[in-house]
Amino acid sequence: MKRVSLTSPRTLWTRAALLAAAVPARAGTLKGPGRWMALAAALLLAPQLTQAADYCTSFGLVGKNFKVPSKGKCKPFMGFFPGQPFVWTGGACASSDGTSVNFSIQAVDGFGIHSLRFGVSPSGSAGFGTECVADTNPGVGGLSDGFCHGFLMTAMPCATVPVPAG
Repeated sequence: MKRVSLTSPRTLWTRAALLAAAVPARAGTLKGPGRWMALAAALLLAPQLTQAADYCTSFGLVGKNFKVPSKGKCKPFMGFFPGQPFVWTGGACASSDGTSVNFSIQAVDGFGIHSLRFGVSPSGSAGFGTECVADTNPGVGGLSDGFCHGFLMTAMPCATVPVPAG
């Protein structure tokens, strides 16, 4: 079966035409040119509504153009913390029953390798996470033994967040 993008212009026009043809004109509804003008306005707004937004956590991490994967699927994750010049990369997988999404992401800075693991529900309810830092450079003030700590958090889609200059 051929996969079709639900947000391509051709698909949007086809879906809109089918919808317009399937909706009978009733008393008090838009008829004729008014009906088509409303449809055209909806199509002009549709690409803006379907653009990928960012994914934000309550502890500040922003996933660029990230959407939660569907049940039993995984997706790559790339993001940042505003004001910090390094990139966080990793992945997220949704459980097969669709009840949780688990993230595992990493970044490297002058103090070492940072690792974040956290899980939330697809709707963004509260979850729990762990951050660990493995010190790779004690000569510049790193923590020679490294450390881990846990935290409570939430995550959900958010408006587009600008990427910081680095």
